[in-house]
Amino acid sequence: MNNDEKGENLNTIYDDVNNTSKKKMEYYGIEISKLEKKPIKPYYVCQPSFNNKQKDYLEVRDVNGVLPVGREEVMGSDWICLYTAQAEQISFELLNGFIRCCKGYHLKFKNNDSNWIPMQSHNIRDWTNIVEKELKRRNNCKFVIFLINNKTDKLYGPLKKHSLCTKGYVSQVIKYESIMRAIKQRRGRLDSYFSKILLQINNKLGGFNYFLDIDKSFDKTNIILIGVDSSHTWGRKKGKYNGKKTGVAMVATKDKNFSKFFSKEEISNYDKHYSSATRRNIAAFIEEAFEKYEKENKETPKNIIIYRQGIAHNQLKKIELEVLKIQEICRKLKVQYYYVIVNTRSTIKFFEYNIMNQKGSRTQNYKNPEQGLIVLDQITNLNRFEFFIQPQLVNIGSATPTYFHVAYGDMEIPEILIKLTYWTTYIYPNWQNAVRIPHVLKMAEKLSSMTAKFTQSSLNEELSDKQSFL
Repeated sequence: MNNDEKGENLNTIYDDVNNTSKKKMEYYGIEISKLEKKPIKPYYVCQPSFNNKQKDYLEVRDVNGVLPVGREEVMGSDWICLYTAQAEQISFELLNGFIRCCKGYHLKFKNNDSNWIPMQSHNIRDWTNIVEKELKRRNNCKFVIFLINNKTDKLYGPLKKHSLCTKGYVSQVIKYESIMRAIKQRRGRLDSYFSKILLQINNKLGGFNYFLDIDKSFDKTNIILIGVDSSHTWGRKKGKYNGKKTGVAMVATKDKNFSKFFSKEEISNYDKHYSSATRRNIAAFIEEAFEKYEKENKETPKNIIIYRQGIAHNQLKKIELEVLKIQEICRKLKVQYYYVIVNTRSTIKFFEYNIMNQKGSRTQNYKNPEQGLIVLDQITNLNRFEFFIQPQLVNIGSATPTYFHVAYGDMEIPEILIKLTYWTTYIYPNWQNAVRIPHVLKMAEKLSSMTAKFTQSSLNEELSDKQSFL
């Protein structure tokens, strides 16, 4: 039968109103295998608990006694705000929002008219000159706010580079349009927006929003968490593309509460030397993080967990030399380690299957899993230490779990890894709920993106122990 005859017969089939799909399949010789439901046994990790947030300062035991940390004096009198002249009214809204929201979070805020500096120019040099002049005049000035709009959006990258790399001061860039959008909504939305900014400032200045309540199983583990991520972009120089740039960022915890951090980054051309440079820098970073932890806690760390993003299974051979370098430095430091590959782009999705009663009837329903879902077997490779975690509750669309694969390592406490991985998704400073990956890896992701796309330079040494890039 030729194609024309087959097409005519197909039209006849479609014209038959009583026709079924079964006839069409028989006509074309198609066989369909009916898939049965394949339920996976779920497990849920207990959600973490946090320290009391009602005090002005959260008290955490330090080796030298009680160290008051937590809520910082967000901005005393030693801060300035540069804003475009068109944003005069918005600057008052920003001030009132800070004053209104500080009390609810037990943060401190002081204001003086001299803190506010209107800018008529859109030239980056005029903005940076004013900042440098004020930093010299105010010896204790530790924070700068930039209030810009869409017309001055081009200032964002240069201002961040001036702040994070050139002069080494902490800054916060706020968009005029973002405040306007919040104003158009209800008052609660506006206060939520200002509260988020205050909490970001609190973290950038060295304060912490909250701490995990670490149970006794962590007392003797002395763990350092390290996140490593890379971002790529095209570099520009005098209007011409000068090749692909790669920003590699590394962030490590340096205290037992996983709330103090140390970071490094590099920017390089994406070429054959990129991998060798990354190997050297990760090994050197681990050694420096070891020293920072020892200085902070007066104890030597015993375990290191390295979360590595951006590596697929078919690229494992490419990182063998990197892992050998890590093994070498860990043997030298006498610590055990896990090298965990993290992938947020998994094609696997999980759904909970329920039978719901609605007005006396039974309705079948699929929904996204609850927070803390963990899958350890049935769809994982039993020859590898791997698992899936769904850390967030997703109400819109379908949830995508995060995949974790312990590719290398010799730690003797695997039972801690899953709990710690899930718990630390809750303490990313820029978000007051769970994110998809551990907080150190999320911070490395933010820093690598900032480095590759905007600053294309290393952080100022003054900021290596601060979360200034958030």
